[in-house]
Amino acid sequence: MLACKRILLVPLGSLHHNNDGIRRIADLADESGATITLLGVTPPVSRIRSQPLVDTDYERILGALAERHLRSTLTHWASRLSVDLDVTVEVRTGGLASEIAAEVVEGTDDLVILAPNAANADTSLLAGIIGCCPSRVWVLREPVGNGNVLAAIDPDDDPTIVAQIIDTARAMASGRQSALHIVHAWRLFDGSMSIGDEVEMVFPIDHPFTKTCRLEALDIEGAIAAAHEKACREALGDGANQAIETLHVMEDNPTDALLGLVDRYDIDLLVMGVRGRAKESRRNAGSTFTSVLHQANCSVLAVQPPEAS
Repeated sequence: MLACKRILLVPLGSLHHNNDGIRRIADLADESGATITLLGVTPPVSRIRSQPLVDTDYERILGALAERHLRSTLTHWASRLSVDLDVTVEVRTGGLASEIAAEVVEGTDDLVILAPNAANADTSLLAGIIGCCPSRVWVLREPVGNGNVLAAIDPDDDPTIVAQIIDTARAMASGRQSALHIVHAWRLFDGSMSIGDEVEMVFPIDHPFTKTCRLEALDIEGAIAAAHEKACREALGDGANQAIETLHVMEDNPTDALLGLVDRYDIDLLVMGVRGRAKESRRNAGSTFTSVLHQANCSVLAVQPPEAS
């Protein structure tokens, strides 16, 4: 099971019918010995009303009523988790993404669980929250598969985030006693080149072909595929469990490859990095991540890249 000490749980909808989601959160906290903070964020009253309030007392009263209602909802959530867990309720006023990020930093939470209502989940909002959070973020959706886990890696990425993705996926799969699928997908050409073109081939992975060549002269696709698979297996290391782990190395659009594997293997949880390169800005999730988050019908666990130095 995934190791964590402090869990920040943010209900973005009702889990009235998602008993499995409640159970998974409770099991994770129980096995890790983690505390849970249930966070609700209410916007300022001035954002709720189209016209500014003249009576500041009235504004204060409306704000207090909104907070009371939200706190009551969160307390009901807490009662459904477990009487034996260490659960606290926190209500903040402000912007949802910024307040979640502030709570993570102040409380040193190492896992954020977003529990959206599948009927009205706003993936743009989810991506924005994930982009602001310095910790791992688990978008918890109702289970659609048989508990299998899929991890997306890029061996050319920062070794730290690759290792974090693999370790996180293994921990989640072992806790569920599920099959683990690990995928690396890449595009050889972007469609602007064709056989017979001259192109400068620069390989990020050790390979003898680093010169200008004609595309028909070499089995470029086969050579690169072999090099990518070798790099992936090196990233998996000695901890690979051949009995439950399957590696998929694919020349395909990454989004299409991930969504295809989610459907093919009844994936319940997808683990992936927020973006392909750690040096990119934390403010925006990568296009592949955002696209998969929007289209996949399974839970997604986002692993953040190392902080830029």
